[in-house]
Formats: sequence, C-alpha cells, structure tokens
Amino acid sequence: MRKVGYISVFFITILMISGCSSTKELFIGNWSALQASQKEGANEELSHYNYWEVRDKEISFSNYYLTKENGIETKKFNNENRKKYEYTWDSKAEIVINKKVYKVEISKNKLTISNNNMEILFEKVD
Repeated sequence: MRKVGYISVFFITILMISGCSSTKELFIGNWSALQASQKEGANEELSHYNYWEVRDKEISFSNYYLTKENGIETKKFNNENRKKYEYTWDSKAEIVINKKVYKVEISKNKLTISNNNMEILFEKVD
C-alpha cells in the first residue's frame, strides 16, 4: 500500500515539473501581435513592438509592416527601432522584462502579455 502512495507522489511531481517547463518551452519562438491595448496616458514600451523573437533568455523586439508586391503579401521589418532585453521567469505565469513584471497566458499558438497598463495578444508564427 505504501508503494502505491510513493509511486503516486512521484508521478504527480513529474507532471508538475513537466507542466512548468512546457509553459517556458511554448513561450520560445516568434510571435506576431494581433491586438494591443493600453490604458489612457500609459506608455508601455513593449506595446510599441508587433513582433517578438523569444529565445531562452532574451527577447528581440521589432516592428514590421505588410507590403504587397506582384500580388504577394510580405512582411518588411524596421530594424532601426529593434531592441533586445533579457527576461526571467518570476513564476509559472509571470515574467520580468526590463525590471517590469508581466502576466503570461499561453497556449500552443496564442500568447497574451499583460500588466495593469496594457495587454498584447500574439499569434505564434514560426
């Protein structure tokens, strides 16, 4: 009977650990903003960027605009305003970027980053 209890605790622990890492793994990739909103009078720097390239410990922020050439729509990136910041996980659902805490809600292809002043909804594009 004790063996069953220990085995159950072991499997629950494994599930909890793998759940935490999957959120972090899902976060890594390229994200394109679908929608952004900000409180009136707020000036959140992150809301100024519509394309995020998330790596293990840093995020590259940039902007793109869509152009149409010969009937084909393509993204053109503005590399002049590109920024990079390191980030850390404050908890399973919060990250710290440039000394500010942001709430993270993530699924396979959707990401929402928010704080008291703004919210950005992303779609995974890689």
